[in-house]
Amino acid sequence: MEEKKPTLAQRAISFWNSLNRALRIAIAAVLGLLLVLIIYLLATAGRVEYEVLQMGLTSKEAANATAILGDLGIPYTVEGISSVTIRVPRGTRSQVMLQLQSEGYPASDADLYKFYTENASGMGVTDQDKRVYDRFATEQRLAYLIRQMEKVQDAGVMVTLPQTSQFALSENNQNAQASVVLSLEPGVTLTDTEAEAVRSLVVTAVAGLQPENVTITDTNLHVYEQPNAEGVGGVYVADQIALKQQHQQLIQDQVYNFLNPVFGTGNVVVSASVDLDFDKKSIQTVTYSPPGDADNMGIIVSLQQAAERAGVTEMAEGVAGFDANGAAPFYPETVEGDTAPVYSYSQQLNAEVNEVRQQIEEAQGKVTGLSVSIMIDADEGLDEELENVRSLVANGLGVDAKYISILRTSFKVNEDYQKMLDEQAAADAALADADGAVKRQAFAVAAGVVTLALLVALIILAVSSRRRRLGYEAELARIEEAREAEVRQALEEATLRERIGEPDDSASLSRLKDIQKMASEKPDVVAQLLRNWLTDEYR
Repeated sequence: MEEKKPTLAQRAISFWNSLNRALRIAIAAVLGLLLVLIIYLLATAGRVEYEVLQMGLTSKEAANATAILGDLGIPYTVEGISSVTIRVPRGTRSQVMLQLQSEGYPASDADLYKFYTENASGMGVTDQDKRVYDRFATEQRLAYLIRQMEKVQDAGVMVTLPQTSQFALSENNQNAQASVVLSLEPGVTLTDTEAEAVRSLVVTAVAGLQPENVTITDTNLHVYEQPNAEGVGGVYVADQIALKQQHQQLIQDQVYNFLNPVFGTGNVVVSASVDLDFDKKSIQTVTYSPPGDADNMGIIVSLQQAAERAGVTEMAEGVAGFDANGAAPFYPETVEGDTAPVYSYSQQLNAEVNEVRQQIEEAQGKVTGLSVSIMIDADEGLDEELENVRSLVANGLGVDAKYISILRTSFKVNEDYQKMLDEQAAADAALADADGAVKRQAFAVAAGVVTLALLVALIILAVSSRRRRLGYEAELARIEEAREAEVRQALEEATLRERIGEPDDSASLSRLKDIQKMASEKPDVVAQLLRNWLTDEYR
């Protein structure tokens, strides 16, 4: 009967049973790891990973971009409300950007130049058409440059150029004018310096345009006037407002940073109001004081004396107030006469005292009023400590406590603001998850390759070990068979000699010793050989 061949399962079971315990555990661990890796790859294979295409877009820009993506059949996701982020499948960003640019989005300076060169040249284009194309290109190029500035999300420029008169003495002369509309980032405004930068850009780009003919507004209906007139005390009104806001913000930050570590982040709201005096004041004072000498007379700067005499009939000779002999001064008087003399003497003395002149100019922007309002989100146990908090804040600002007001209340969460924060956090988390997923997939692929390599190496090692073991067992069997044959031959020869009575030679003795040695070392093998020999003998 033909022997049945073992099946593949039987061979696998036989191969598994032939392995030792350590090799079985290693193969089982590798197979388990490979199974987990395959399950993970199958679970994540159908999920599409996205990457950022554009960030910080307005709703209009996002609508234009998504419309083009929809027409092109490109999948995308949109995140955010005021600041929109568009994502496309990972690895397609560069290709999608090229397709968007081919559709004219976003408009670039090169596109504007291409538009001008394609339309302002060629046959049939009049001078009027060229002026229109030139004005349009100038407007679009200015808008593109302004959009690159900080705080500006979008910009529109309209330029009105005067008509060039064909007559030298024409009185219908008009000036160029320009209007700029800015869409700023949420919660920001332009300073006077930034508005002047935009104005200067437009003025220098349009020939014959004067700064006073440029109007700048934003989408919040705020007009940025040219600061051609100074405000009170020589400070622009806009600068006054900006300085006041900076001072208020400085005080608010100081108080908030002081209270925030105590009550926790988000539990303190601070509002400060500051009154600044921008009046330009100059004070002049003159102070007189005595010199401090003995008679407090001061320094004599001039002296005038006058002496008169009337009613004199006869005068003595000589110089008045002089004695030739060196005696005391005297005045000549009448020796004799009928009329009595009349004397008149006057003296005028001018002296100066100490004089101090001071001219004081007060600095502009002096703080004339300050009030701080604080709201704290806390329980009723804080009511007893409000006065201490008020005193600490007042001492920190260097003002009286009456200018500080504190209210303990419970804050209500701004749902819209919290929603915006949650959306931003979700967008950041999604981006982080996408990056993490890519890294995990790369790690999983690398781990799969390593695991597969280990599995192949273990299988090769197991097969090689089994082959070596089978070869070793076959070699042992061959040696045992050879020894059994030798023993069988020796026993047969010994038995034959005993039967015929021939003496044993040295070779026979040697084989007999080998048999005895083998019988002492492996009695089971010799016994089995004898049983087999006896069985064959008596058949």
